[in-house]
Amino acid sequence: MRVTPYFCLYLAMLTFTYDLVDSAEIPVQEGLVAQWDFDETTGQVARDSQGDLHGDLINFGDEASHWVPGRVGGAISFNGSNHIEVADDPSIGGDIQSAMTIMAWFKSNVALDAGGAGNRMLEKGNSYFFLQGVGSGGMNFLVKDGGANRTATIGESLEADQWYHITGVVDNGQARVYLNGESKNMINLNGPVDDAQMTLYIGSDDSGNHFNGLMDQLLIFNRALSDAEIISILQASEPDGPPEIVNAPVGDTVFEGGTLNLSVKANGAPPLHYQWFRGETILRSQTSNTLIIEYAQTSDAGDYSVVVSNDAGEVKTTPASVTITPITSISTGQVAYWDFHDNSGTTASDGSGSGNDGELISFGGGAFVDGKVGKALDLDGAGSMVVVEDSASLNGLSHEASIAFWMRLRSYGEEESAGSYTRESSYVLRKGDHLGIKVINDPGTVTRTLTIRSGIGADGGGAAKGGWEINAPQGSILLDTWHHMAIVYRNNTIA
Repeated sequence: MRVTPYFCLYLAMLTFTYDLVDSAEIPVQEGLVAQWDFDETTGQVARDSQGDLHGDLINFGDEASHWVPGRVGGAISFNGSNHIEVADDPSIGGDIQSAMTIMAWFKSNVALDAGGAGNRMLEKGNSYFFLQGVGSGGMNFLVKDGGANRTATIGESLEADQWYHITGVVDNGQARVYLNGESKNMINLNGPVDDAQMTLYIGSDDSGNHFNGLMDQLLIFNRALSDAEIISILQASEPDGPPEIVNAPVGDTVFEGGTLNLSVKANGAPPLHYQWFRGETILRSQTSNTLIIEYAQTSDAGDYSVVVSNDAGEVKTTPASVTITPITSISTGQVAYWDFHDNSGTTASDGSGSGNDGELISFGGGAFVDGKVGKALDLDGAGSMVVVEDSASLNGLSHEASIAFWMRLRSYGEEESAGSYTRESSYVLRKGDHLGIKVINDPGTVTRTLTIRSGIGADGGGAAKGGWEINAPQGSILLDTWHHMAIVYRNNTIA
């Protein structure tokens, strides 16, 4: 395979922190059988404040770093490979097969696409789940009924780094799911929820699929809560009084044509209202906690602030300075450019000036050959590759970026068995487990195309379809033909 890649990359990032407030008293106590507030500050046990259903932390690296500020008091932070185990007990199993309510606050580190799968927040072994997938929704409520999956779906995607509250209710032969107190879906059941008398997993399921993010105030009731009771629990978690700024907008530098994205976090009695300004100019269409300007122009530069208000008062943030960098040539924003014009040696030189030279590995000779534009690199599909050391410029790939290259394939890659058929795949580019660009020829999913996987843990290798990926049109990649591929990340979308 011959590959001639170059990169033109754009970066816009914001960071967030969260304040720690005392856990609110649960206003509904009747039927509450388990309560994990995750207010601990150290240790390897998550304590149940209603009884003795304490959970053992599994694969947490130290005593304290996983205990973090949460939505209500403290929270626990999962990294996508750890979880909590609570031993089976009738109070959270056999006693609640016909009526139950399960609820929790959560904030994912990755976006949870409605059409995705793989993120598992909770499972009581083969009984009830909070999970992404098995229906449309970034986080759904699934119960087992006679061994069959019954999923009450929320039907929408969920953003990363935002707190949500999910509630699952079983009552009278029905299962319901709520998001932020709003009823999203109801399904009929054929009988009580199965009780497999298995462990409760928090932060994962029992099959190795995990959750990556924060969880707070996990509650289990042995009865079906009413809509009003669910709302009352949410309201008890809300702060009172006039708005207070927790995180003000942070200034940023954005490339011309990129996306300006500023956010504010505030506490105060709901509902909170937002109005953004550039200098003294009111931006009448910008009335949420996040300001987004797509295809930013140099005229969008300036000092941005936001007024947050409620019935008790208002507060204005300090200005955040925004710079828009003009695009003067294809080299603007470029952090890596390999043209493979080196002709000889064991180095693929980076022409961007960022110093991201690559080392040629397992080339037997004749690595540099005639290409589509000057020279190209001839990879044998059997181990030859270019390895580029980790660098700050490459680690800065976030939010928005463009990746482009020429390629001409002799094959679609190494064959592997998929049971009743074989499939082929090969990497064009990979960085860790969070960015993978692959050629895929898989009759079971997509054929003769390019697949892009991005996001923390999104690329686990192999040809099998991942939980979140996008591909070029099927059949668009032909053998022995030059193709120019361009991948553009813009404002949480890929084209």
